[in-house]
Amino acid sequence: MATFLKVLLIIAIIFVCLFVLSFVVYFFNLDMKLTSALEPLLAKGYDKRERKRKVMAARISLLCCHRPGRMKVEIS
Repeated sequence: MATFLKVLLIIAIIFVCLFVLSFVVYFFNLDMKLTSALEPLLAKGYDKRERKRKVMAARISLLCCHRPGRMKVEIS
């Protein structure tokens, strides 16, 4: 019975430590700071990747300023 309580106590301590760690990450916004630090490295690898198809840029221009519902899309 004593070993069961020790195991239960260890599991409870682990859960409390994980909760405190997650609260610290949330409070100091550490996840977004890590993401912003890794973004240039990830972008460099993504930009070097070869594409199978090219993305066509769509330019949207208004035909008439007083009729905002009418739009013209030009694909280049």
